[in-house]
Amino acid sequence: VDTPHRGKRPNFDTIRFLEEVADIVSQQAREIESREMLIVERKALEEKNIALNTVLSNLAEERESFIRGIAESIDTVLLPALNRCINENGSVNPAYFSYLKNSLMELSNSQGGSQLIFPKLSPREAEICEMIKNGMPTRKIAEALHIKLATVKKHREVIRRKFGLTNNSSNLTTFLNNM
Repeated sequence: VDTPHRGKRPNFDTIRFLEEVADIVSQQAREIESREMLIVERKALEEKNIALNTVLSNLAEERESFIRGIAESIDTVLLPALNRCINENGSVNPAYFSYLKNSLMELSNSQGGSQLIFPKLSPREAEICEMIKNGMPTRKIAEALHIKLATVKKHREVIRRKFGLTNNSSNLTTFLNNM
């Protein structure tokens, strides 16, 4: 700016004007760059949005398939077994009852049921709950898991607390079997 122009040096007003023009041009260049970056980011967000929508639709399809699978298992296996579970004289057929119970447990475990039933429990506590549900006494649980009797008792206390059974006369075995 200070270089002679037409043999004269520019005056102060010309220099200020040229600096303002340079500032305006650089500001507009930054705005153009920002707009271009926004356009690129918007396209990236649109692509991510499309990918997320695809994932969500796949999850919805899997959920529907999961529900259909459970309904099919209930219709084809469990309901016929339930109908055969009661004899004509009103007594329970132990073979069909056992088959029905095992089928329900298998269906539950294959669909991640133990995780849904015991979400608050540690893996060891969930394992102890399964043993309690199957009617194992504390001593047998301790022997099976190779832990001390006091440890099993402590786990039982923690399980009762997590299920809100403390200071309650509810039987843990009955509670677990009714879940």
